[in-house]
Amino acid sequence: MTSSAKNLSDVLYTSSFPKSKFLPSSGQWAELFQIMRSNIPCSDLQIAHAHSLMADISNELVRYDQALDRRGTFSETVVSDRAELESFLHACQSVAKSLIRRLPNEILGRVFYFCHQEREFSFLPIREEARIEELRQELWWASGGNLRILSQVCSLWRGIVLDTPELWSHITLDLRSWADEWETREAPESLLQDDAMLQTALARSKAVPLKVELNAPKCHPLMLQTLVRSSSRWRSATLYFDCRMIPHLACVEGNLTSLEVLCLHVVTSEWDEDEDEALDEAALKQMIKFFSDAPRLQELDYRGPISVLENLPLKQLQQLVCNVEDGNDCLSLHRLMPEFTDLDLDVQLSLDTLAKSLPLNLPRVEASISSLGISCVRHCDRGFQGVLREVFEALTIPSLRHFGVAGEVTVWAIPVQWPHREGLALFERSKVAQNLRSLRFRDIIIREQELLECLAALPMVDDLSITDYAVLPGSMSSHNLITNKLLRKLTPNSVDRANTLAPNLMNVEFKTLGDFRDDILAAFIHGRVGHASRHLNLVPFNLSLVWMCRYMWKLGPKSQKLADVLQREGKLCFSVRDAEPTE
Repeated sequence: MTSSAKNLSDVLYTSSFPKSKFLPSSGQWAELFQIMRSNIPCSDLQIAHAHSLMADISNELVRYDQALDRRGTFSETVVSDRAELESFLHACQSVAKSLIRRLPNEILGRVFYFCHQEREFSFLPIREEARIEELRQELWWASGGNLRILSQVCSLWRGIVLDTPELWSHITLDLRSWADEWETREAPESLLQDDAMLQTALARSKAVPLKVELNAPKCHPLMLQTLVRSSSRWRSATLYFDCRMIPHLACVEGNLTSLEVLCLHVVTSEWDEDEDEALDEAALKQMIKFFSDAPRLQELDYRGPISVLENLPLKQLQQLVCNVEDGNDCLSLHRLMPEFTDLDLDVQLSLDTLAKSLPLNLPRVEASISSLGISCVRHCDRGFQGVLREVFEALTIPSLRHFGVAGEVTVWAIPVQWPHREGLALFERSKVAQNLRSLRFRDIIIREQELLECLAALPMVDDLSITDYAVLPGSMSSHNLITNKLLRKLTPNSVDRANTLAPNLMNVEFKTLGDFRDDILAAFIHGRVGHASRHLNLVPFNLSLVWMCRYMWKLGPKSQKLADVLQREGKLCFSVRDAEPTE
């Protein structure tokens, strides 16, 4: 057959070959496309019909392939139709088999819950040139933030977003955009719009408990007044506010029946450079009184004068985080300590200002504290080293199970020295040898012998965190605590278990300069893992190495190989990382 005759035959065969009814030009294609791409949830009948149509498309492809096998060649039109049909089937299958379409609405709602964006507040006034953008951002937050984006994907998602109260239970407001309206009686249009969005969000949250975060400087009180009307549903409240906004919190008194977590940060009004207003202690006492009747309150994070806390239900607190700024704060906290019951206490000590009040003349107290974490900040002037000594001398803590002291690492900070004599006396006086489980010394100067004596006095410690100190002020030398000698001391003695230091040790974190040999670290890992397996019947042993900034090290081959083997066997949980710049 000549070429022209063959081409004529192909054309005739092609013209007689019936086109598929599922090609884009057909009604069946449009029907299936509408079902698969609709933003309205499909019924079970529609889904079954869609799967039937996809099965028909698969049969059509078989028909095309059989015809191609018989003829061998076709016009470009038929080949193109076949490719288009296959592409359409793959697109439909990808949509039909998509996991997101098969998730129950309850699971989707839970996924959406974790799309909430965390927000950090600033106390600084908004710059004039940034005011419009900040106002636009605040309106975006009040309208639902990421929930607004999720609700615009499809009808199904919009229904889940609007009908899941838990998604609207996290209320985050920053009222700095209306700081200029402090003395304005009439609320501006933008504030009215924001308040309307807040009311909508509160209505959508229905009766579920609320997590409230509010930054309220000296500003128009409209939205604060709207928010406090829902205080009976507050489960967690984080309030950053000017002390002159306190009267607008009066409605919460007696209504905090669900409140479990409270964070109060009170700031002075420093929006004008000529203002230097001291905190009004009477107003603060009144504010604390608003929160005194909260029967479920368990956790408190407070920034302000400690003396006003006496009106809170301290005996029911499980956790307290506070700042001690001066001698009065320190004295007030010590006087409150007998009220605590099995409390986790994290306290931040401003050492430079406390040093000005030395001697502190603290009363000797016995406190029921299960966890004590002391963070030392602002220690730049010499003379602060006596603060920790006086604090330790005044305390007796028989129920102490977790203890830690941390310093601040800055270019101008003077290292905090561990007051060893007073620290050991605190442990001995409190009789915590059989109770204390966790010991953490972060970014302070503790000498090797002092650490070993602490561990010898606390044989039940199973969690240890220690650090080297990079550069000591006034010299180029460093304080290397984690060395070959220390690692050998901490390596269990397989022959004499009775003399093993910290025999229960299961969790260790070293923030280190890497001043140790690879083989000695490997021996430490091998010894601790073996000891934990043989004597404690516990696995895995946990070890974390944090290389200090500007001192980047790599783990030696012997330690790395051993760690890999032990991790595969499930006997070791091991991590190595570089310290964060702020760490």
